[in-house]
Amino acid sequence: MTVAQGPSLGRDAVHGYQRAHGTQEGASRPRWSGERTPLLLVAQNNHFAEEKPNQIIRRFGQYGNTQNQMRQPTGIAVSPYTDDIVVTDSGLNTVTVFTATGNVIHSFACDCSVRGVAITRGGTLLLVVSNGGNSLLREYTIHGEQFASYGSFYSQENPFEIALTSKNQAVVTSLGQNCVHILNSRFKPSVRFGSKGRGSTHFSMPYYVAINADDELVIANSGNHRIKIHKFDGTFVRKFGKQGSKVGKLFYPMGLCVDRYKNVFVADANNFRVQVFSATGNFLGTPVKDTFEYGLDVKPVNLAFLRDNVLLVMLRGSRFCEIQAYVIDSEKYAPKKSPKWTDCFCC
Repeated sequence: MTVAQGPSLGRDAVHGYQRAHGTQEGASRPRWSGERTPLLLVAQNNHFAEEKPNQIIRRFGQYGNTQNQMRQPTGIAVSPYTDDIVVTDSGLNTVTVFTATGNVIHSFACDCSVRGVAITRGGTLLLVVSNGGNSLLREYTIHGEQFASYGSFYSQENPFEIALTSKNQAVVTSLGQNCVHILNSRFKPSVRFGSKGRGSTHFSMPYYVAINADDELVIANSGNHRIKIHKFDGTFVRKFGKQGSKVGKLFYPMGLCVDRYKNVFVADANNFRVQVFSATGNFLGTPVKDTFEYGLDVKPVNLAFLRDNVLLVMLRGSRFCEIQAYVIDSEKYAPKKSPKWTDCFCC
């Protein structure tokens, strides 16, 4: 498996990473991209073979009420520097950090309800919080030390998920107002759009959001059983999905993530599966299905990519919680190139 290299860091980002991980003034050196936790090796894929769902390679985490267990896992993010996996639990109000192979590094508790999580360029954690006083977001070091809070102007809006753009701007979904908030790189209010309804500018329970390669917002419009794409200023681009159980239909979509081809992976919660759609909304495949086999109410609720070909799926039921890692042949979902007229000529 080819190891993707981490992004280049400016001086401010390096200082932020050092602050987040406690690596200044002689502290232990962080694990950079060349020292990432090893993953299981994956055999060379045949991109033309029929898709085989449920290619699971690892599972970790368990249901329980202790700090290292999970009761209602909600948010998930992967560090671009170490491949460590950060999981928030809105039932226990905890944050747990796992290695890429699923071992617990540490966890910490918060004095408020925690929802989504994102990892900044500096390696700090941005948590969406509810009932956290006058704040929408809190910023923590990876070790659980809070050092900033933002967004007192939105504190009563029942925020849920967060995603960061390439310019470190925060996108936060609001269940209370059925809208989306955009904060600038200093996490000050910038744009707000959306209201309750079924039209192109409306939402119904917009739980999760992801950012594609064009910095467009990909939003799970859960109550309307569809996915919506908006530009950064709120301009509507497209939508896809209708309620149903057949292939390509959605029933209460939840977490989502986007690959390098802008394909959208959707946790189709009430259909107990993960579906893949092209950037324009065409159905591509079902890499995970029949999650009810783990329990009648066990559903996929959130997703994240660990490198290019490992999909992390958060499963949750009444007495079941687990993170599962699946092998994904991303090349199988690559857009097909249209043939050129020059291809007709032979040498």
